[in-house]
Amino acid sequence: MKLKFVFVVLLLISMSVSSIEPVLYRISPLGGKIGTEVKVTVFGNRLKDFTSLLFSSKKITILKTIKIANNRVELLLKIQDDCKPGLFGFRVVTKSGLSLLKLFSVNHFPVIQNKEPNNSFEKAQVINKTCTIEGVITSEDIDFYAMDVDQGQRISIEIEGIRLGYTFFDSLISIYDHKKQLIKTIDDTLLLKQDPCFSFLAKTKGRYYVSIREAAFRGSKNSRYRMHMGDFPRPLLSYPLSIRSDQETSVKLFNDISKDEQLKTIIKSQASGLVEYIHTDEKNSAPSPVYLHSHALKSYSEVEPNLGMHKPNVITFSLPFTISGIIQEKNDNDWFQFKAKKGQKFDVFVHARKYRSPFDSFISIFDKNKKHINSNDDSGSPDSFLTFSATYDGIYYIQIRDSLQRGAKDFVYHVEFRKRQPIIDTYLAATKVRTQEGQFVDLSAGNKAVLKMSVNRQYNNDELKVSVSGLPDGVTWQASNISSKVKTYPIILINNGSAPLQSGHLKIKLTSVKNNKIMGETKQSVNLVYGFPNNIVYHSYTSKEIPFALTEKAPFSVEIMKPDHPLAQTGSLRLKVKVKREKNCKGEIRIQTVAEIPGVGIGKEIIINKDQDSGTIILSANNIASIGKWPFAVRGVWNAGKDAKKKPLGNKIVGSNIMNINVVPMYVDVTMEMAVVPQGEKISMLCKINHLKPFSGKATLALSGLPNDTKAKKIEFTSQDKDLWVEIQTTKKSRRGRHRSVFCYIEIPFQKGFINQNIGKGTLRVDKPKPKNEGTKKKEKKLSRLNELRQEKSID
Repeated sequence: MKLKFVFVVLLLISMSVSSIEPVLYRISPLGGKIGTEVKVTVFGNRLKDFTSLLFSSKKITILKTIKIANNRVELLLKIQDDCKPGLFGFRVVTKSGLSLLKLFSVNHFPVIQNKEPNNSFEKAQVINKTCTIEGVITSEDIDFYAMDVDQGQRISIEIEGIRLGYTFFDSLISIYDHKKQLIKTIDDTLLLKQDPCFSFLAKTKGRYYVSIREAAFRGSKNSRYRMHMGDFPRPLLSYPLSIRSDQETSVKLFNDISKDEQLKTIIKSQASGLVEYIHTDEKNSAPSPVYLHSHALKSYSEVEPNLGMHKPNVITFSLPFTISGIIQEKNDNDWFQFKAKKGQKFDVFVHARKYRSPFDSFISIFDKNKKHINSNDDSGSPDSFLTFSATYDGIYYIQIRDSLQRGAKDFVYHVEFRKRQPIIDTYLAATKVRTQEGQFVDLSAGNKAVLKMSVNRQYNNDELKVSVSGLPDGVTWQASNISSKVKTYPIILINNGSAPLQSGHLKIKLTSVKNNKIMGETKQSVNLVYGFPNNIVYHSYTSKEIPFALTEKAPFSVEIMKPDHPLAQTGSLRLKVKVKREKNCKGEIRIQTVAEIPGVGIGKEIIINKDQDSGTIILSANNIASIGKWPFAVRGVWNAGKDAKKKPLGNKIVGSNIMNINVVPMYVDVTMEMAVVPQGEKISMLCKINHLKPFSGKATLALSGLPNDTKAKKIEFTSQDKDLWVEIQTTKKSRRGRHRSVFCYIEIPFQKGFINQNIGKGTLRVDKPKPKNEGTKKKEKKLSRLNELRQEKSID
C-alpha cells in the first residue's frame, strides 16, 4: 500500500510540473527541397507537451502534427516556393519552454538518404540526378557514390558537414574518374572553411565516383552530412568583391572550372555590409552563396600597370571612396594616388579573406615625399586595417600587396576608406561558457523573465535608451538606460498571464539619449561547434532576433526586496531575495545575479535551500564606485528533479523585478595613525575623521582586521567629531608583529537603518611584553680575563 502511495505522489508531481526544458537531438531528414512538403521526425527528450517548431524563417511552417511521444515528434512541414536556400535555425517549443538551437537546410534539390553498405567502389550508391544525399560517417567509415555522366558534363559537389552544427566533423571528399583513378581530393576550402566543394568537367563519358570520409578517419553518430551532387553552378568568389547598394553591378565569378563566368545582379536598398548572393544559371541554383560587400561610396577599379609609386593609378574623386583590384602574380604591388584635405580622418579597411579571397593583405600609406605614414598586415584576421589622418592638403599614396608577395588571378581585394562611425551591437549572452544556456527566453504565465544583455561599442560613449519589439499582448518589458560604463544590462519581461501559450522572436534597438538616433540593434550569435585547439569556435549561427516562448505557470517566483539604505562608496549592502514556492517546488533554488555596477563587487550566485524562502546577496563598493542608480535583477533556477521513471525533468528559470541600487558618495574618510603596544597591555589608536557628507545622529566606529586575542571598543561620534581615540586591549596571546590590515567599520544612521563603510588603513604593532623587573639594576656579567685587560687599558 505504501509503495502505491509513493508512486501516486511521484506521478502527481511529474504531472504538475510537466516536462521542463525540452531536449532536441536532431531532425530527420536534415533538410528539404524548396516548394515541397516534407515529413520530418524530431528526436529528443521531454517532448510530450510539444506544441510547435520555432523557425528563424517564416517560409517554413508546420502543416500537420502527425504523432507526439516523449522522445520524438512526427510532423509535416511546408517549405514555401519563395524560401531562399540556406541553413535556418529552429527550436522545439513545448508548453514548458524552448529547446536549444539546431539547423535545418533548404535548397532546390530533392533529398535522398544514404544506403549502407556503400564503403567501396563496387558497393557505391548510384545517383541518377542532381540531388542532396544525407548520411552519417562513423569511425573509419567511407561512403562511396557513383554518377554516370557524359563527356564535358559539369559535376559539382558540395558538403554540408560542420555547417549543420552537430559536431566537429572535418569532412574530406575524393573524386575518381571512370577508371577509378583519383582526380582530386578536397579537404578545407576558403568559401566553406571545413566543408569541401569542387566542380569539374568530365573528360570522358562514363561512371565517376565520389567518396566522403572524416579527414582523420574519425567519426561518430553525430558526424552527419548533406552532400549536394550533380550539375549545378558552384562559384567560389567574385570580382569585384564589392557592389553598389544603389545601382546594378556587373561582377565576374570565379569557380574551379572557368575564370570567366559573368553575371549581373541588381541589389537596391541594401544596407552596407555583407551580402549573400546565390547564383542561378539555366539549369540549377548553387546550394549556398558567395559573399560580397555592399556600400554606397564611389568606386575605383584598378588598371594595370600600377607597380610603383612612380606609376600609380590616379584617383581623381575625393574621399571617401573604395578601390577594387587583383594581385595577379608574384611580387605584384598595386599603387594608387589620391588627394586628401588636412584634418580628414578615415578608417581604412581591406576586405579580402572575409569574403573568401585567398589574398593575405598588407597595406601601407605614404605622403607626397614618399615618407611612410602607416601600414598594417593583420588586424585580428588576415585582412588589414589602419587609420589615416591627413596632415596637409595634397597628394598621398596607398600600396597594396600580399604579405608573402604571392599573387594569382583570384587574389582579389577591396579597400574602403570609411568615415569613423559608431558601431553598437547588443546580444543575449550565454550564462555558461561553451553552451547555449541563457540565449533564449522562457516566460512563464504570471511571472517574469530576465534577459542578461551584453553591449559592444566602438567609437561611442552615449547613454543609450532601450526599446523592445515583437512581444504579444499581455507581455510588457522594463529596462533602464545603459551607461557607457557598463557592458551588460538587464531587461525584464513581464507576462500578466492573459496571453495564450505561443512563441516568437523579439528585437531590441538601442537609441542615443543625446540625439534620439538609433545606434544599435540585436546581433545574436549562437556558437554551435567547438574544436581544436582550446575549444575555439568553428561554426556559429547569427540572427537579428531573440527567440522567446510563453509557457505554463512556474511553481515559484522570485522577488528582490527594497533595501532600507543606499550603498555608499567603500560600503556594503545586504540585498534580500525572497522566493515564493508552490507545494510541488522542492529542492534548492539557485539565484543568479544579472547586474553590472562599476566599482561594485557582486557575487554571481547564492543558493536558497529547500527549507528556506529567502537569501541574501552582498554588494561591496570600492572607493571609486560610480555614483547613481543602477539596475539590478536576478534569475531563479530550479532543478525539477526526476520523474517516476527516474528521468531528469530539467530546469525551470524565472526572473525577478528590477531593483535600482542607489550608490552614494562616502560620508566620511578616515586617516589612522600607527599604534605600538606590548602584549597584554592597552593602547589607543588615533583615527582622524574627514567629514565629506553631513549626517544627523550618532555614528559608530569599530576596528576590524585586528589580530586574534585582541579587542577594541566601539565608539560613537557625531558629524562634529574629528579626532577619535580607539582603545585597543591585547593579551599575552596576541600575535606579535606588524598588523597592517586594520581598518574602520563605520555605521552611519540613515532613516530607520544605517549606511556602512569599510574605510581607512592602519597598522598595529604588537611587541614583546616588558620584563617584570624592568627599571632595577641588572646583575653585572662577569668579564673574561681578556675583556678585563681591555677594560684596564681603556681606564689607563
